[in-house]
Amino acid sequence: MGIRNMKKEPKSKRYIEETFMMLLEKKKPEKITVLEICRESDINKSTFYVYYHDIYELLDHLQEEVLRKILNSVNEGSRHGITNADELSKNVLRACTEQTDTIKLLFSDTQLYKLPMKLDSLIREIYFTDHPEKNTTEKSLKISFEVYGAYGAFINNPQYDEKLRLEVISRLIDFLN
Repeated sequence: MGIRNMKKEPKSKRYIEETFMMLLEKKKPEKITVLEICRESDINKSTFYVYYHDIYELLDHLQEEVLRKILNSVNEGSRHGITNADELSKNVLRACTEQTDTIKLLFSDTQLYKLPMKLDSLIREIYFTDHPEKNTTEKSLKISFEVYGAYGAFINNPQYDEKLRLEVISRLIDFLN
């Protein structure tokens, strides 16, 4: 019985997350209820609460999961690890565009402000863990400036071609060096 429960838990968690993502395609997170997720994923409410305190904890978990996936793909794509914070910022922006649909679902409307905040935090975590000697006020502020500036420039100019926006923003980040 113990082995069966161990196998069921991750499956239930995955059902919860997949159902929530499906519901996000139709409505805002504020309009989704735990009961609705449970009904759609065919689980009990108590099962939901084993994994998440509420809808917002689930949303937060999924937001961080997609951003960690992006950062891990950037980190794995680098042969010698991340040695340059500017390159990390540019590569993260490019990787985010590959996850545009998921990001739009998880960071829509009232959640939009969380994207640069979480990216900034995760980039610093990765970069300064690998390079604690570079954790200075100047480098920290520069990373925040790049993340928030790049994000704002990218998101506020959808009328321009995505590839062109990425190229221009990358050049601007290089200019800051």
